Amino acid sequence: MTDQVVSRMPATVAVARGIMAVQAALGCVGLLFLAGIVDSGFLGLTLFLPALAVTATLILLVARWRSRRRWVWIAALAVEALAVALQLLPPLLYEPRLSDVLNPHLAMAVATLVLLGLRDARSWFDR
Repeated sequence: MTDQVVSRMPATVAVARGIMAVQAALGCVGLLFLAGIVDSGFLGLTLFLPALAVTATLILLVARWRSRRRWVWIAALAVEALAVALQLLPPLLYEPRLSDVLNPHLAMAVATLVLLGLRDARSWFDR
């Protein structure tokens, strides 16, 4: 046996993991819809492949969450920051609408970023 102290996952970290699991599930549903347009050529692949990469990354991160590895925390921050940037890019390029601000995908990404930025998350992943 090792003398490793097993600390309990903070609630904020568990909530962030849950949000990322929901994002991964929604990504799987989105992939099912996008799979129908992959046959349409380059445009279909342009939409499908990034969605596949992000969804696969979310699944990997959620699966490796309990390892408490620093790379999991950093990758989660990077994926969520990318999600925020991609959600904010269209309103910045085009005329912003209220639906751009009330976007649930944006809200989940921002909430996860905030939760992962808290001291509890930083210290829990720093093993």
